[in-house]
Amino acid sequence: MASTQLPTLIWNGRCFEPCAGLPMSDRGVRYGMALFESFAVRDGRVEMAAAHLEQLAASCHALGWPVDERAYEAVPEAMLRAYGPGPVFARLYQSAGEGGPFDPVEKPRLVLFGEPRLAPVPKTVRIVTLEEESRNAFFAPGNTLFGGLKTANYWGNLQALQQARAMGGDEGLRLNSAGEVYSACMANVFVLLDGELVTPSRESGARQGTIRRWVQARRPVREARLRPSELRAATGCFLTSTWAGIMPASHLNSRPLATTVGDDLRREWEAALLK
Repeated sequence: MASTQLPTLIWNGRCFEPCAGLPMSDRGVRYGMALFESFAVRDGRVEMAAAHLEQLAASCHALGWPVDERAYEAVPEAMLRAYGPGPVFARLYQSAGEGGPFDPVEKPRLVLFGEPRLAPVPKTVRIVTLEEESRNAFFAPGNTLFGGLKTANYWGNLQALQQARAMGGDEGLRLNSAGEVYSACMANVFVLLDGELVTPSRESGARQGTIRRWVQARRPVREARLRPSELRAATGCFLTSTWAGIMPASHLNSRPLATTVGDDLRREWEAALLK
């Protein structure tokens, strides 16, 4: 893609049109009160668009936010018109709109943002468990208000990823306030324990990602509260995210892993995208 400047689009009630972004008065900017869903635009297609939009609508319903079905239906066409065949990593943000911090969300704003992604997705990653001081104090057992929802508050995730890379990893596993693993910095995580596929539970703070759901629909998966000490017995591990899809881990805390389970699922996922 020749230019790195891609338009930001906002829903005007009839269609998505170019805009400068959200105004400073929007609660998504002022307080981080926004939900989002990510999309991969590749080879002239918006991958798994319906599943991503369904997930964003479910997140809105969980918070009692209204959903404009007409706007959601217009998203894939708007992305392809604005961003072309890709490769582009796009996000649809639904902000709380105008109002005070405790006012009901009645007129949310929908904004599309895209950025080119030209670097190839790595075939495997090295994963480290982050230090105790990187715990996310917000995610405590039983705190499900934002557990599973993708909100605009991602600063902590970026800081954690920076720490993971300083430790020699490509990604890092984050802990909640109880010391339980709940996700990687920018992805969900699955581990193979005693031949069983396990992923952190939403009660621990795991995000209910679209690719996470895709895996759960195709394999027996147990959701559990995972302690870092349990990972020592893991014989396999992989991450899931919109852009990378299924990303097997070659190492977990410097320990080499067999990647068969992640490799198999990655091949299935890539084949599913071609249908």
